[in-house]
Amino acid sequence: MNLKKFLKARYIIALLIVAGGSFYWYRSYQAKNKPPVYETVPVVLETLKQTVDATGKVESKNDISLRFEMPGTIERMNVAEGSIVKTGQILANIRLAELDAAVAQSQANLNKILAGSTDQDKQYYAAAVESAKASLDQSIADEVNARNTMIVAIQASLPRLDDSLTQADNILGIDNTNANADFKTLLSVQKPSLIGKSSIDYSAAKRARDNARSLALNLISISSTSSVDLVVPAIDTAFVAFNQLLADVSEMLNNTVTNGSFTQAILDGKKTTIESTRITLATQYTSFVGQSQVVTNAKNAISIRRAAYNQALANYQGKVVPPRDVDVAPYRAALAQAVANRDKAIIRAPIDGIITKVNKKIGETVNGSEAIINLLSPHYEVNVDIPETDVAKINVGEKAEITLDAFGEETKFSGLILTIDPGSTEVQDVVYYKVRISLDDTNKAVKPGMTANVSVNAAQKDNVLSIPLRSVKTRTDGTKYVKVLENGQSVEKTVTIGMKANEGKVEILTGLKEGELVILSIK
Repeated sequence: MNLKKFLKARYIIALLIVAGGSFYWYRSYQAKNKPPVYETVPVVLETLKQTVDATGKVESKNDISLRFEMPGTIERMNVAEGSIVKTGQILANIRLAELDAAVAQSQANLNKILAGSTDQDKQYYAAAVESAKASLDQSIADEVNARNTMIVAIQASLPRLDDSLTQADNILGIDNTNANADFKTLLSVQKPSLIGKSSIDYSAAKRARDNARSLALNLISISSTSSVDLVVPAIDTAFVAFNQLLADVSEMLNNTVTNGSFTQAILDGKKTTIESTRITLATQYTSFVGQSQVVTNAKNAISIRRAAYNQALANYQGKVVPPRDVDVAPYRAALAQAVANRDKAIIRAPIDGIITKVNKKIGETVNGSEAIINLLSPHYEVNVDIPETDVAKINVGEKAEITLDAFGEETKFSGLILTIDPGSTEVQDVVYYKVRISLDDTNKAVKPGMTANVSVNAAQKDNVLSIPLRSVKTRTDGTKYVKVLENGQSVEKTVTIGMKANEGKVEILTGLKEGELVILSIK
């Protein structure tokens, strides 16, 4: 009996174990095959904004220390601490007597030049013009005479060059091959190298002579100075060439030997002829150079006297013609400088503002480095530091919305970006750029040092598709994609993103359409 009960109990326990295991297996199978639950968000068409936010301090637009620009003794002090002043208002000055006198003198000088010259002055300068004109005319006449004399000297040089060439050829026998037939074999025997050199110099001298002649033969008494100037260097070159040629020939004769028919007396005669030719050529060359210098001096005299005439004429016209702006300009400049010097002794308000401090009293001596008056502008600015990741999104001239902690977030102020500092500042390994923003005038009691929160609307796009940025993934090749729920299934779609906006949103340019469900996560 007990055995039956025992077996029955074991049977029941086994059945319970099998049933429990089956139930557990069924529930596990059911859980594994349950469809996933997705967290999704629809693609929406909306307006996206991209703002740059920063916090800074309110500062006075101009907190100025005013100084005199020269030392002196204070003569007047027109303001006290707390005085409200306007731009250009005289606040103080040092003694002005001498500076006022300098202004008055400069004004008198300007008035005199504007009034013009007296008849006596005009007559004096007219006479100076006549005298200068007479001197210029004389110089022009002198230059014409010198030029004509130069033409004569040039033409007189040609026969000398011709004769020199003939005398040299009588020794060398280059053009007249029979000229030295009696002594050709004896010529320069002691220094044969001179023969080749002399031949080269002979050809050079002949070419120089021919060039000089072709230019000189075109000259007449009424030839222009430029025509004469063209011939002069050609003649000079020819003289130099012939001087070298005759020197070569002379040295050749000194190295020539004699024989029975070519006696020493014959050789000495030829030496004398060449030497006489050299002296005649040198004399002619000296005359030529001298006359060339006369022409140069005459041309220089014309330049000098023409300049003197032009100056005399300008002086006269300056007396009879109303003064030109260029003539009056130095006097106006002198007056402006005198006024500027006087202004250095005066402190004027450069802006509208409030006097916060007066450091000196009437009668005290001051120098140019001491702050005399402190002026505070009622206009304010906000200076903020923008990180490098945001600074490229903003531009000078863009509008900014400003809130001040002192007035709460509900009170809005407006402003404009004035400057973006090109230099960077690094704070805790983050690069920032200083940005200065105007704070538009307001009737609120704004004070320097207040904490300011700035928001700049860097970009805005209307009616664009957007999704949360965190739903966008990146493949290994750099392309972007999102997972979209279609018919209960997750489907990858490649997308192109645009502007990254506030609130973690991003613009979708391609790949999605409005209303599609983008998967954020799987629950």
